[in-house]
Amino acid sequence: MNREAHLRSATRTHYEAVPFFCGGDKRVQNCRSRSFRFFPEEALDGLRVLDIGASYGEVALALRDRGAEPVCVDLTYRAAAYARKFNRINAIQADALRLPFADSCFDITIAVGVLHHTADHLVGLKEMARVTRPGGRALIFLYSAFTPYHGLYRLSHPLRRVTSVSSVSRIPPWVLGLVRPPTEFVVGQRLNAEQIKSLVADQFWTPHATFHTKRAIVRDAQNLGLRLCLTRPSYCYGRWFLFRRDSTVSRGTPASDECGDVDSCR
Repeated sequence: MNREAHLRSATRTHYEAVPFFCGGDKRVQNCRSRSFRFFPEEALDGLRVLDIGASYGEVALALRDRGAEPVCVDLTYRAAAYARKFNRINAIQADALRLPFADSCFDITIAVGVLHHTADHLVGLKEMARVTRPGGRALIFLYSAFTPYHGLYRLSHPLRRVTSVSSVSRIPPWVLGLVRPPTEFVVGQRLNAEQIKSLVADQFWTPHATFHTKRAIVRDAQNLGLRLCLTRPSYCYGRWFLFRRDSTVSRGTPASDECGDVDSCR
């Protein structure tokens, strides 16, 4: 098994066992409010949105509330099935490095905290550029290099070598009490013990994580025809990037009609 296949398998196994936390209505509300920072239009009526690594589809729900037409992909079958059944979102299991869609399918593509868990974030960025229509936008969140979390993740490497993610279930209440305030501050909502454990598993037992500088990501994106519109740091661990794909058509041109819904995957 090559490195990419090994990491894909390990990452899928990890998140099938310990999914990213489900934040419910409160997280959807938070995502909806945050979305205006990047997509300030009054409405996103009719815009086709692809949410990559969507987990339960809560970001997609927030954009659907604003009139968008979202499609979700996630590496795990568990998350995709949940998004379809409980959130009524078009969702499929798929790999961020091999998106099963034709070129220029979407008006907006989103990858929040996803590409740094893949074997090659640049391939993932290239796939996002490919399926975004000319003039469309791509929103990405990535872990930043030289941050407190970067240091903590490196320092926790010995922990991952000697303990499995199952040890998260045995975290004592007093430790959860210490972790709770900064965790709730970052996610912007109150969390129960299981949600905190899920986030700890994501932050410290994820099989693979990479850390990136602003300069490197902007350079890589420019080489793929993505021009920076906006960038924002996020506390002490990551950075948001909003790009627009180079356009040879007018801004109002819709995404390709060949895209259709998830049944139109090539």
